[in-house]
Amino acid sequence: MSVEVRPVDVHDEAEVRSFWEVERDAVADRPYNFLLPWEAARVFFPQEAHGRIRVFAAAWDGDAMVGALAGGGPTTDNVHRAECDVSVHPDHRRRGIGTQLLEFFEAWARDRGRGTVTGEVFAPVEGTSPALEFATRHGFTVAIEDGMKVADIAETRDTWAGLAAECAPFHQDYEIRTVESPLPDELVVGYCAIQNMFMSEAPTGESDVEDEVWDEKRLRANEERGRAGGRRGVTTFAIAPDDVSKENAKNSAMQLQREIETDLKNADLIPHYPEVSHVKRR
Repeated sequence: MSVEVRPVDVHDEAEVRSFWEVERDAVADRPYNFLLPWEAARVFFPQEAHGRIRVFAAAWDGDAMVGALAGGGPTTDNVHRAECDVSVHPDHRRRGIGTQLLEFFEAWARDRGRGTVTGEVFAPVEGTSPALEFATRHGFTVAIEDGMKVADIAETRDTWAGLAAECAPFHQDYEIRTVESPLPDELVVGYCAIQNMFMSEAPTGESDVEDEVWDEKRLRANEERGRAGGRRGVTTFAIAPDDVSKENAKNSAMQLQREIETDLKNADLIPHYPEVSHVKRR
Protein backbone atom coordinates (compact mmCIF):
# COMPACT_ATOMS: atom_id res chain seq x y z
CA MET A 1 0.00 0.00 0.00
CA SER A 2 1.34 3.46 -0.88
CA VAL A 3 2.00 6.09 1.77
CA GLU A 4 0.21 9.44 1.49
CA VAL A 5 1.45 12.69 3.07
CA ARG A 6 -1.17 15.30 3.90
CA PRO A 7 -1.66 18.19 6.37
CA VAL A 8 -2.83 17.45 9.89
CA ASP A 9 -6.11 18.92 11.08
CA VAL A 10 -4.88 20.60 14.27
CA HIS A 11 -8.48 20.97 15.48
CA ASP A 12 -9.09 17.21 15.33
CA GLU A 13 -7.89 16.00 18.73
CA ALA A 14 -7.82 12.34 17.68
CA GLU A 15 -5.57 13.18 14.74
CA VAL A 16 -3.36 15.38 16.92
CA ARG A 17 -3.09 12.54 19.44
CA SER A 18 -1.93 10.12 16.70
CA PHE A 19 0.62 12.71 15.55
CA TRP A 20 1.93 13.12 19.11
CA GLU A 21 2.18 9.34 19.58
CA VAL A 22 4.28 8.97 16.42
CA GLU A 23 6.66 11.65 17.74
CA ARG A 24 6.73 9.93 21.14
CA ASP A 25 7.53 6.51 19.73
CA ALA A 26 10.17 7.93 17.37
CA VAL A 27 12.28 9.19 20.31
CA ALA A 28 11.49 6.45 22.82
CA ASP A 29 14.98 4.94 22.57
CA ARG A 30 16.85 8.15 23.38
CA PRO A 31 18.51 8.54 26.80
CA TYR A 32 16.40 11.68 27.15
CA ASN A 33 14.10 13.76 25.01
CA PHE A 34 12.19 17.00 25.18
CA LEU A 35 8.87 15.69 23.91
CA LEU A 36 6.03 17.97 24.97
CA PRO A 37 3.63 16.24 27.38
CA TRP A 38 0.29 15.37 25.82
CA GLU A 39 -1.61 17.68 28.19
CA ALA A 40 0.33 20.64 26.78
CA ALA A 41 0.48 19.39 23.17
CA ARG A 42 -3.30 19.11 22.87
CA VAL A 43 -3.55 22.81 23.78
CA PHE A 44 -0.59 24.11 21.77
CA PHE A 45 -1.35 22.43 18.44
CA PRO A 46 -4.51 24.39 17.56
CA GLN A 47 -3.16 27.68 18.93
CA GLU A 48 -1.64 30.35 16.73
CA ALA A 49 2.01 31.01 17.55
CA HIS A 50 2.83 34.73 17.72
CA GLY A 51 5.48 35.69 15.17
CA ARG A 52 5.57 32.28 13.46
CA ILE A 53 3.96 30.38 10.65
CA ARG A 54 3.57 26.65 11.23
CA VAL A 55 2.77 23.49 9.34
CA PHE A 56 1.96 19.98 10.54
CA ALA A 57 1.74 17.05 8.16
CA ALA A 58 1.51 13.29 8.56
CA ALA A 59 2.32 10.22 6.52
CA TRP A 60 -0.53 7.72 6.31
CA ASP A 61 -0.32 4.05 5.42
CA GLY A 62 -3.98 3.32 4.94
CA ASP A 63 -5.68 4.30 8.19
CA ALA A 64 -2.45 4.27 10.21
CA MET A 65 -0.37 7.37 10.79
CA VAL A 66 3.28 6.29 10.43
CA GLY A 67 5.19 9.57 10.12
CA ALA A 68 4.97 13.14 11.42
CA LEU A 69 6.32 16.48 10.26
CA ALA A 70 6.33 19.62 12.42
CA GLY A 71 7.74 22.73 10.78
CA GLY A 72 7.52 26.46 10.43
CA GLY A 73 9.46 29.68 10.46
CA PRO A 74 9.56 33.14 12.04
CA THR A 75 7.72 36.08 10.52
CA THR A 76 9.41 39.00 12.31
CA ASP A 77 13.06 38.02 11.84
CA ASN A 78 15.11 35.37 10.02
CA VAL A 79 12.41 35.18 7.36
CA HIS A 80 14.84 33.41 5.02
CA ARG A 81 14.84 30.35 7.29
CA ALA A 82 12.44 27.46 7.91
CA GLU A 83 12.84 24.74 10.56
CA CYS A 84 11.47 21.23 10.48
CA ASP A 85 11.36 18.06 12.54
CA VAL A 86 10.73 14.72 10.81
CA SER A 87 9.62 11.69 12.81
CA VAL A 88 8.94 8.18 11.52
CA HIS A 89 7.52 5.38 13.66
CA PRO A 90 10.26 2.78 14.35
CA ASP A 91 8.18 0.01 12.75
CA HIS A 92 7.98 1.87 9.44
CA ARG A 93 11.50 3.16 8.85
CA ARG A 94 13.63 2.53 5.75
CA ARG A 95 10.57 2.85 3.50
CA GLY A 96 11.22 6.39 2.22
CA ILE A 97 8.60 7.92 4.52
CA GLY A 98 11.04 10.42 6.02
CA THR A 99 12.03 11.49 2.51
CA GLN A 100 8.39 12.08 1.57
CA LEU A 101 7.84 14.22 4.64
CA LEU A 102 11.00 16.22 4.02
CA GLU A 103 10.04 16.82 0.37
CA PHE A 104 6.62 18.02 1.52
CA PHE A 105 8.24 20.51 3.87
CA GLU A 106 10.81 21.75 1.36
CA ALA A 107 7.99 22.51 -1.10
CA TRP A 108 6.10 24.33 1.67
CA ALA A 109 9.20 26.39 2.54
CA ARG A 110 10.03 27.16 -1.09
CA ASP A 111 6.49 28.39 -1.74
CA ARG A 112 6.96 30.87 1.11
CA GLY A 113 10.31 32.19 -0.09
CA ARG A 114 12.43 30.41 2.51
CA GLY A 115 15.93 29.77 1.18
CA THR A 116 17.38 27.83 4.11
CA VAL A 117 15.87 24.74 5.71
CA THR A 118 17.21 23.72 9.12
CA GLY A 119 16.56 21.00 11.64
CA GLU A 120 18.04 19.40 14.72
CA VAL A 121 19.21 15.80 14.94
CA PHE A 122 20.67 13.79 17.80
CA ALA A 123 23.88 11.76 17.68
CA PRO A 124 26.41 10.39 20.19
CA VAL A 125 29.54 12.42 20.90
CA GLU A 126 32.12 11.72 18.16
CA GLY A 127 29.60 9.40 16.53
CA THR A 128 26.71 9.23 14.12
CA SER A 129 23.04 8.29 14.24
CA PRO A 130 20.26 7.32 11.81
CA ALA A 131 18.92 10.88 11.98
CA LEU A 132 22.30 12.44 11.17
CA GLU A 133 22.84 9.99 8.32
CA PHE A 134 19.36 10.77 6.97
CA ALA A 135 20.13 14.49 6.96
CA THR A 136 23.50 13.95 5.28
CA ARG A 137 21.98 11.79 2.55
CA HIS A 138 19.56 14.59 1.75
CA GLY A 139 22.22 17.25 1.29
CA PHE A 140 22.29 18.83 4.72
CA THR A 141 25.54 19.96 6.32
CA VAL A 142 26.30 20.35 10.01
CA ALA A 143 26.37 24.04 10.90
CA ILE A 144 26.91 23.76 14.66
CA GLU A 145 27.04 21.06 17.32
CA ASP A 146 25.68 21.52 20.83
CA GLY A 147 26.90 19.16 23.52
CA MET A 148 24.38 18.66 26.31
CA LYS A 149 25.13 17.64 29.87
CA VAL A 150 22.16 16.85 32.07
CA ALA A 151 22.08 16.62 35.86
CA ASP A 152 19.54 14.54 37.75
CA ILE A 153 17.65 16.89 40.09
CA ALA A 154 17.22 14.47 42.98
CA GLU A 155 20.78 13.13 42.86
CA THR A 156 22.47 16.54 42.68
CA ARG A 157 20.31 18.51 45.12
CA ASP A 158 22.86 18.16 47.94
CA THR A 159 25.52 19.90 45.83
CA TRP A 160 23.51 23.05 45.11
CA ALA A 161 24.48 24.96 48.23
CA GLY A 162 28.17 24.42 47.55
CA LEU A 163 27.84 25.53 43.96
CA ALA A 164 25.94 28.63 45.04
CA ALA A 165 28.67 29.53 47.52
CA GLU A 166 31.36 29.02 44.87
CA CYS A 167 29.60 31.35 42.45
CA ALA A 168 28.61 34.03 44.96
CA PRO A 169 31.80 36.17 44.72
CA PHE A 170 31.29 36.63 40.98
CA HIS A 171 27.83 38.19 41.22
CA GLN A 172 28.04 40.02 44.54
CA ASP A 173 27.46 43.36 42.79
CA TYR A 174 24.19 42.15 41.30
CA GLU A 175 20.75 41.44 42.66
CA ILE A 176 19.70 37.89 41.77
CA ARG A 177 15.95 37.91 41.34
CA THR A 178 13.72 34.99 40.35
CA VAL A 179 10.18 35.63 39.14
CA GLU A 180 7.37 33.56 37.68
CA SER A 181 5.49 34.57 34.57
CA PRO A 182 3.99 36.96 33.78
CA LEU A 183 7.11 39.08 34.11
CA PRO A 184 6.76 42.30 36.11
CA ASP A 185 6.46 45.36 33.87
CA GLU A 186 9.74 46.84 35.10
CA LEU A 187 11.70 43.84 33.78
CA VAL A 188 10.08 43.54 30.34
CA VAL A 189 12.32 46.04 28.51
CA GLY A 190 15.51 44.42 29.77
CA TYR A 191 14.25 40.91 29.04
CA CYS A 192 13.33 41.80 25.46
CA ALA A 193 16.66 43.57 24.92
CA ILE A 194 18.54 40.43 25.91
CA GLN A 195 16.40 38.23 23.69
CA ASN A 196 17.02 40.62 20.79
CA MET A 197 20.79 40.34 21.14
CA PHE A 198 20.98 36.66 22.05
CA MET A 199 21.85 35.34 18.59
CA SER A 200 24.70 37.84 18.28
CA GLU A 201 26.19 36.74 21.58
CA ALA A 202 25.67 32.98 21.36
CA PRO A 203 27.80 30.73 19.13
CA THR A 204 26.00 30.03 15.86
CA GLY A 205 28.68 28.19 13.87
CA GLU A 206 27.95 28.31 10.15
CA SER A 207 24.27 29.09 10.65
CA ASP A 208 23.04 32.24 8.93
CA VAL A 209 21.01 33.45 11.89
CA GLU A 210 19.96 37.04 12.50
CA ASP A 211 19.04 38.60 15.83
CA GLU A 212 15.48 37.92 16.88
CA VAL A 213 12.91 40.68 17.32
CA TRP A 214 11.27 40.69 20.74
CA ASP A 215 8.82 43.17 22.20
CA GLU A 216 6.24 43.14 24.97
CA LYS A 217 3.52 41.89 22.61
CA ARG A 218 5.56 38.82 21.69
CA LEU A 219 6.54 38.18 25.30
CA ARG A 220 2.98 38.40 26.61
CA ALA A 221 1.66 36.19 23.80
CA ASN A 222 4.24 33.51 24.65
CA GLU A 223 3.37 33.75 28.35
CA GLU A 224 -0.32 33.35 27.63
CA ARG A 225 0.31 30.40 25.33
CA GLY A 226 2.33 28.68 28.05
CA ARG A 227 -0.31 29.40 30.68
CA ALA A 228 -3.02 27.89 28.47
CA GLY A 229 -0.89 24.77 28.11
CA GLY A 230 -0.50 24.35 31.87
CA ARG A 231 3.11 25.52 31.98
CA ARG A 232 4.69 28.27 34.04
CA GLY A 233 7.82 30.19 33.17
CA VAL A 234 10.47 30.86 35.81
CA THR A 235 13.10 33.48 34.97
CA THR A 236 16.16 34.41 37.02
CA PHE A 237 17.63 37.86 36.43
CA ALA A 238 20.96 39.35 37.46
CA ILE A 239 20.09 43.02 37.94
CA ALA A 240 22.86 45.58 37.87
CA PRO A 241 22.95 48.24 40.59
CA ASP A 242 23.38 51.95 39.81
CA ASP A 243 27.14 51.93 40.14
CA VAL A 244 27.44 49.11 37.60
CA SER A 245 24.88 50.28 35.05
CA LYS A 246 22.98 53.50 35.75
CA GLU A 247 21.09 53.30 32.50
CA ASN A 248 19.70 49.81 33.07
CA ALA A 249 19.49 49.59 36.85
CA LYS A 250 16.17 47.77 36.73
CA ASN A 251 16.89 45.71 33.66
CA SER A 252 18.72 42.43 33.53
CA ALA A 253 22.39 42.09 32.70
CA MET A 254 21.86 38.46 31.97
CA GLN A 255 19.06 36.01 32.40
CA LEU A 256 18.48 32.33 32.64
CA GLN A 257 15.06 31.06 31.77
CA ARG A 258 13.62 27.65 32.24
CA GLU A 259 10.10 26.37 31.94
CA ILE A 260 8.77 24.13 34.65
CA GLU A 261 5.75 22.01 33.89
CA THR A 262 2.86 22.01 36.32
CA ASP A 263 3.21 18.25 36.63
CA LEU A 264 6.61 18.06 38.30
CA LYS A 265 7.05 14.38 37.49
CA ASN A 266 7.95 15.56 33.98
CA ALA A 267 10.79 17.69 35.35
CA ASP A 268 13.13 14.78 36.09
CA LEU A 269 16.37 15.00 34.13
CA ILE A 270 18.44 12.02 33.05
CA PRO A 271 22.02 11.46 31.92
CA HIS A 272 24.11 13.14 29.26
CA TYR A 273 23.26 12.91 25.57
CA PRO A 274 24.62 15.26 22.91
CA GLU A 275 22.78 17.23 20.28
CA VAL A 276 23.76 18.17 16.76
CA SER A 277 21.77 21.20 15.71
CA HIS A 278 21.11 23.61 12.89
CA VAL A 279 21.52 21.14 10.08
CA LYS A 280 21.22 23.37 7.05
CA ARG A 281 20.18 22.91 3.45
CA ARG A 282 20.09 25.66 0.83
